[in-house]
Amino acid sequence: MIFRYILLIITCLLSILDAKTLVLTEKDVKSKALDILKAHASGKSISPVTLAERSLKNFIDILDPSKSYFIESDIQKWLYPDEVLLHELINAFNSENFTIFEEIYSKMLLSIERRNEIEKKIDLKYLPKDVSNEEFQDPVFTTSERELLERLQKIKAIQLKTFEKIADESRDTFIKRLDKRRITREKELISTSKEEKKSLMMSYILKAFCRSLDAHTNYFTPFEAEQFMVQVQQKLSGIGAILRDNLDGFTIMQVVDKSPAQNANLKIGDKIVAVNKENVIGLEITEAVELIRGPSGSKVNLTIIREEKNKESYKFDLELSRGEIVLEESRIEKKIEPFGDGIIGYVRLYSFYQDQQNSSADDIRKILEDYKKNYKLKAVLLDLRSNTGGLLPQAVEVCSLFANKGIMVSIKDNTGNVQHLRNTQSKAVFDGPVVILTNKASASASEIVAGTLKDYGRAIIIGDETTFGKGSFQTFTLENLKNSQANSSGEYKVTRGRYYTVSGKSPQLV
Repeated sequence: MIFRYILLIITCLLSILDAKTLVLTEKDVKSKALDILKAHASGKSISPVTLAERSLKNFIDILDPSKSYFIESDIQKWLYPDEVLLHELINAFNSENFTIFEEIYSKMLLSIERRNEIEKKIDLKYLPKDVSNEEFQDPVFTTSERELLERLQKIKAIQLKTFEKIADESRDTFIKRLDKRRITREKELISTSKEEKKSLMMSYILKAFCRSLDAHTNYFTPFEAEQFMVQVQQKLSGIGAILRDNLDGFTIMQVVDKSPAQNANLKIGDKIVAVNKENVIGLEITEAVELIRGPSGSKVNLTIIREEKNKESYKFDLELSRGEIVLEESRIEKKIEPFGDGIIGYVRLYSFYQDQQNSSADDIRKILEDYKKNYKLKAVLLDLRSNTGGLLPQAVEVCSLFANKGIMVSIKDNTGNVQHLRNTQSKAVFDGPVVILTNKASASASEIVAGTLKDYGRAIIIGDETTFGKGSFQTFTLENLKNSQANSSGEYKVTRGRYYTVSGKSPQLV
């Protein structure tokens, strides 16, 4: 896959806090797995044998998602386990023994060595023609080294075909970038210390176990947990720049408005070559980010190479104070459309977020009050297209802006308990016509708002015939928004049950 802009880096570079080093033991894995199973909505109904079989397959898939390392014979006994092996795995888990997963991990390390030898045989001049992406929609493992070579050739052919469509760099640089990403991931698996390698493997075991329960239950390393909080809050701390690895430095692709980077006059195209006088050329982008990021108010020195219009370049040092940055572009958008003697107010909500100062409901409230104060507000168009959700309480609060007192949503948890979440406000902020826009990517909290306001007759829904169909709700262990620092053994979110709109319907799979 080609990443023209490394979107992940905005969450890395602008992390809320310094991520802790992952420390995960066998005891931690068993303890967290049992806690997750106990809390899960349907965990008790899934047999241990089924969980064991799914976990094995998921572990293999996490190690080799593109099926471009393992050959089927390498992993056949784990890919198609018999009853004896599954019961052995269950007993081993109860004894905090993960030897079976260690065997698979060791096979992966041998497969990496084989892959690197096969890579040497690929001649870019003679790649296959007319390769279709459909071949890789649901791939199976190859059965021989020759088949694996053919697969790798096809993958490279597709990558280069895509490159030609968006080319903004040399073909040679693009190929080196692809190779670097692959090698970096391989080094993570191979070259880390014994302790780090063990913790990494344990994290994969927990991820595999969570996936065996459902698609929305996840285990997060400390780093991933803190990035998850960035998504929830849509706020972070850092310098406010999106980077791309150009092999000879890290090029600034975007500068966030009102950020330290903008205040220091960093420009798109500037190249970071050193951080605090330490050379970053050749580092993996996450390593460079570790040097750049830090808590709000702290200082960082960047060495920049800037190219002028005459193509001449010069180098200079720049000291910045890291700061708190609100990702307004990924929070909310507003505009007005004149209509008769008034306006239609348009509000696009990208996620249901909350931090100590702001929330999606509060921001929409301010927009509506501003519209009502300065215009004759005829109607509101609430755009929830591609809004994949966020915090459940925020869905309730957003509904409350348009509907009077009453139940906004009901949730049924893993114990069978039903809880009704209500609007406690005396009066809606806006009681006029409301239209909600949705599409196939509108999910979770978006479906709650659309469904509830439709049930109350407060909104007309316009968009795709079906939305995403996520009617489950999750809780996560890193939910203290004020002190969102991850545990060194990681965090998790788990599906606790389903939610229902006031008509008693759930959008799950609908």
